[in-house]
Amino acid sequence: MGSAWKQLPEELSEPARRLAQELRAIKDAAGLSLSELAARTHYSRASWERWLNGKRIVTEQALDALVGAVDCDGAALRALWRQAVAGPEAVAGAEAGPAVTAEAPAEAVADGPSGSEEPTTEKPAADEALVTGQEPGPAPAGWWRRPAALV
Repeated sequence: MGSAWKQLPEELSEPARRLAQELRAIKDAAGLSLSELAARTHYSRASWERWLNGKRIVTEQALDALVGAVDCDGAALRALWRQAVAGPEAVAGAEAGPAVTAEAPAEAVADGPSGSEEPTTEKPAADEALVTGQEPGPAPAGWWRRPAALV
């Protein structure tokens, strides 16, 4: 089942472009629709649409699921994936500002510097630990928020 693919974004790096093209070729060769691909890999149809159209780079876990679901060269696909995630993001990330990654969730990026001199919510916790003489522990997960105090 062939697809009329959208053109990949111009700003997509060459390794990421090759990976997206290879993923498209694998999907087409297997004759799968996006829904069938989602069902076989347990990743959503919307996620596959983003990965196959170059809006995002496929995750390592989704790549593993794809290799397990269809007949393809897993080693070659993983090599393409490594090139796509290692290449230009290190350079582009430094120029474009903070990126949303596993280490910097969307909320942390949104709460980042906004032109004011106010510190972020996670910094005072580390400062408080230093003031009390305790070693600072691991930072709380980015999705965790303290509930508002009820009076």
